[in-house]
Amino acid sequence: METLGRGSFSLKGELDSIGETIAKDTVGIIAKSVGTRVCMNLIPKLHNHIKKIILCGIPTKGDSKTAKNIYSLGLSNIDSSKVAVFQNTKDPFASFVEIKKFIGSINKNIKVIEKPRKDHHYPYSNDFIRFLE
Repeated sequence: METLGRGSFSLKGELDSIGETIAKDTVGIIAKSVGTRVCMNLIPKLHNHIKKIILCGIPTKGDSKTAKNIYSLGLSNIDSSKVAVFQNTKDPFASFVEIKKFIGSINKNIKVIEKPRKDHHYPYSNDFIRFLE
């Protein structure tokens, strides 16, 4: 798999590159779907540089130990006021109810916001901007 002409994709390489890019900055992160899993790997490395995080369309029903471990890695030790989760009521990859329970099992103080859609689209830029400000 090619990525931006730099050769093979490497999660560690991408995380290192992101870390170098924002080394002295504070950033807001918006991650959707599988990007939320990548974000979980960023948080421990960059938590001092993260202003706020928005996760949307988390693609897990929370049934697997692997999913719990991945999301716990990032969300267990971060200030819950820095994180918002947006999940559509009937997202086909995981419903709002499933994600509310899943995130609550990791950090009950993280805000999980229900949006009234039945798909995996997250066109909530105004809500995202309000949270990031």
